[in-house]
Amino acid sequence: MLSEQILQDLIAFKPGAPVLSVYLNTDPTQRTTEESKLILRQLIKPFEDEAPEDVEAILRFVEHRFDWSGRGLALFSSVPADFFRHIPLGLPVRSRARLLNRPYVKPLAALLENFGHYGMALIDQQNLRLFRFHLGELAEEQKHSGEPVRHMKRGGGSQAAGRRGGVAGLTRSAEETVERNLREAARQASRFFERQAVRRVLIGGTEENTQRFIEELPKRWQSLIVGTFPIEMNAGHAQVLE
Repeated sequence: MLSEQILQDLIAFKPGAPVLSVYLNTDPTQRTTEESKLILRQLIKPFEDEAPEDVEAILRFVEHRFDWSGRGLALFSSVPADFFRHIPLGLPVRSRARLLNRPYVKPLAALLENFGHYGMALIDQQNLRLFRFHLGELAEEQKHSGEPVRHMKRGGGSQAAGRRGGVAGLTRSAEETVERNLREAARQASRFFERQAVRRVLIGGTEENTQRFIEELPKRWQSLIVGTFPIEMNAGHAQVLE
């Protein structure tokens, strides 16, 4: 999986010989494996005279070692420098090839900038689910459950409706439980986002729960929120990834 360290290693590499860099869209929803192979051959054909060994190395890798499990692929070859790297990608990329005096990494940098290190929190009155997504793939998940919220029975108890941020149908005791749960959920989320080096944040849940949760988050994480959305707490990974 692509990481900041991998990108920095490529940037720092000084081969002393040309490097053939190839980006290939391998998204199976857009084309078949054979179609992708044909596009690859067309991409690197112009370099057969200048870098024949690199062309051969890339074709050999794709034919015999690549498992076609991702949606994109980055390849870097410099046979004279004894250098070959392949990076499977969880997102499709625009297919292209470059022969330069160093690895062509601009597309990788753009992927990290635009799709790297997303944090997501799914929140309700009691539970919290935390995710980190990196380049379209689920990289980390954590769950937290707060105190049970005892909803008011029909005809019973004083209600918390009318209090600032209160929820109709909850007793004052239940409303206080919700407040504690949201406060602790915000603390858990903050620690998770910090530990995972999150750069952008998404919040899922009902409009009321997400708003109250956001108010409990430190300003630092509030400033990184790029959107909220409705979702069930028990949503599967496929639905979360959408």
